[in-house]
Amino acid sequence: MHKNIFTHKILQFMVELRTENRLNEELYRNILDHITETRLEWKTQGYIPLSIFEACIDLIHGTSGGNRFLSEPEQVKLEDLSNELYHILMGFDNA
Repeated sequence: MHKNIFTHKILQFMVELRTENRLNEELYRNILDHITETRLEWKTQGYIPLSIFEACIDLIHGTSGGNRFLSEPEQVKLEDLSNELYHILMGFDNA
């Protein structure tokens, strides 16, 4: 997946979350799957492309605060998703 498509998916997820108050789990899984699949490539390169890293940080920030319009189970799931992304990025050295 090209990095522009990837960052667009992150923006799409955040727009749906913040303006439509909708947790698009399928899109989030797609984002996490891409990160998981490309971790070894990033490790070989020795870096995560800056635009992707910044988009991931924005995603962690945007999801860690929850969304007051989501149900409680959806809020818990959103927090879990944020933590999962954080651990994937922080475990980069162990990829």
